[in-house]
Amino acid sequence: MTNGRQGAAVSKADERRLNIVNRSALLFDRKGADQVSMSDIAEDVGLAKPSLYHYFSSKDEILNSIHVNTIEFLLDGIRRRRATDASPDVVLRGVLGDIFSLMETHPGHIRVFFESARRLPPDLLEPVRKREREYDQLVLETIEQAIEDGYFRAVNSRSAAFAFFGMANWAAHWYRPGGTKRAEQFAEEFFDLFLNGVTARRR
Repeated sequence: MTNGRQGAAVSKADERRLNIVNRSALLFDRKGADQVSMSDIAEDVGLAKPSLYHYFSSKDEILNSIHVNTIEFLLDGIRRRRATDASPDVVLRGVLGDIFSLMETHPGHIRVFFESARRLPPDLLEPVRKREREYDQLVLETIEQAIEDGYFRAVNSRSAAFAFFGMANWAAHWYRPGGTKRAEQFAEEFFDLFLNGVTARRR
């Protein structure tokens, strides 16, 4: 338990850490993680470099926070949906919506997540990869359930999963917030393409 003053101090520190992570994600996305130093991050967030080390011991720790925050958000989304009575196609629609939502609200996070995991040292990378494998498996199981229940035709479930993730991952490279179309609209269009392809229905 903490008193009000201690609680406020913890909250303030957490808020500062979150700001550092968010600003760093944008820097990593813009310049590349290898090209950004702790000095660059300190300057961007308005801290003296020694003060930055009060919150994070290294650039790798910041990069790891980006990856952990991103995969935990995505995992939480699919876990919650699978725990409901939602049909598997609805679950997958929500999964794609989560990815596009991150593209709009945290564009640096999602691109760094897709592109910079290899930058992490092994002791930090493996826990992230473990979460990613769980996430991939849940998506695969949801696709398999959709096939079994008749929502999808009898396609190869792994190929379908590769197509599903391929659409989302590539979108992260070109989507930029602030355009005429919101991320949720792209998510709907992409899910429709995933479900129905582009072939016109015969009359």
